[in-house]
Amino acid sequence: SKPFEFKKVVLPDLATIRIVVCEESGKMLAHRILPVVSIRPGYRHLTLRNPANQPLGLATLFVKIGVKDFVPDVHLELVKALLDPIAAVKSMDDFANALVNPIAAVNLLQKHEEMLKSLTDQDNAADDGVPDDGTGRPPSSDRGSIKNRNDPV
Repeated sequence: SKPFEFKKVVLPDLATIRIVVCEESGKMLAHRILPVVSIRPGYRHLTLRNPANQPLGLATLFVKIGVKDFVPDVHLELVKALLDPIAAVKSMDDFANALVNPIAAVNLLQKHEEMLKSLTDQDNAADDGVPDDGTGRPPSSDRGSIKNRNDPV
């Protein structure tokens, strides 16, 4: 089945997760209630309980649990910088260089935009259904044809 996630758990000390196993008809077969603070990341076997909350013996669910701390959108840049400090320092250096020499920064941005445009144009040309010969040139109708010396040019 598809994984599900909770973006934000308010008051995790009081929150619980209930996992239910049901028949196709909707009748509950087993369940398990877990406090959120006791959940640990990794692969786990969850022992199931019957509707009367008594253990079902060997009935378990094998689950993979991932736990991440919630970070508000305001602090996402800080978290990215902490996770990849080398990239953060490089982007700060690029920003500082752009402040020192704005004309060079604008020229570099224009160059990148032109490169991106040429790449997207090539992708669009390849998607037009015209076979690509790998030369980067548009297909020519007279390429590969044999001309006779007596034919007018």
